Amino acid sequence: MSGRAGEIITDIVENGLVFNIDAANRASYPRTGTTATDTIGNIVGTLSGGSGDNNTPQIDTTTGSGVFDFDGTDDLIALGVGSDLNFSVNDIMSINCWVNFNSYNASSWTGVVTKRGYNYAGSGESYNIGNEGSSGKGMFWVNDGSYKVAKSNSALSNNTWYNLCGTADGNNVNLYVNGIKQSQTVSYSSITNSTSITRIGFNNEYLNGQAGPVHIYNRALSANEVLHNYNALKGRFGL
Repeated sequence: MSGRAGEIITDIVENGLVFNIDAANRASYPRTGTTATDTIGNIVGTLSGGSGDNNTPQIDTTTGSGVFDFDGTDDLIALGVGSDLNFSVNDIMSINCWVNFNSYNASSWTGVVTKRGYNYAGSGESYNIGNEGSSGKGMFWVNDGSYKVAKSNSALSNNTWYNLCGTADGNNVNLYVNGIKQSQTVSYSSITNSTSITRIGFNNEYLNGQAGPVHIYNRALSANEVLHNYNALKGRFGL
């Protein structure tokens, strides 16, 4: 348990952690309103969405002590431009997130965490973790002039909680599902610097489902650290 009150409420790896948003942490989201705050660097996320089932991502307390529920129509959390979320200097990073897809669009990528300029202010594409769509597989990519994509060994089931962790270690892009490294490893040369906003819940397609904690690191987690983070939170998601 962290000694910094209000920041980390579970025993996850903290070395290199630069971003933490968790609907279950009242220091991050007070269970009401349209603002969620990263408890590490104080990056403010704005909840938006005026159509569909929810006006904005709604807090859902049926799983553990809270997750964000996205309606798949226009819900997202826009984090704005934060220097801690650009990783083009050292070209290494990790994204660790929990997600439950109610459904996904088979013709396009669904983003859980994305930094790219698609239909939003800014330019360039840096990274995305989410669902590939056409195969239903989980995927993590970084952009070094082209997408370097690591995918899960098999399709992700709907209405099932998963821990997805993508790592870029300076040489290879890897994806872990529920603490297990997937077989596909893809080499890359760099991570493109982007002035685009980072979003939770949207890439080409809006997330239809729930998102739990999102943790971003400025280094590549080891396999043991990824497994540690999975074990630290799996009970909350019935795993």
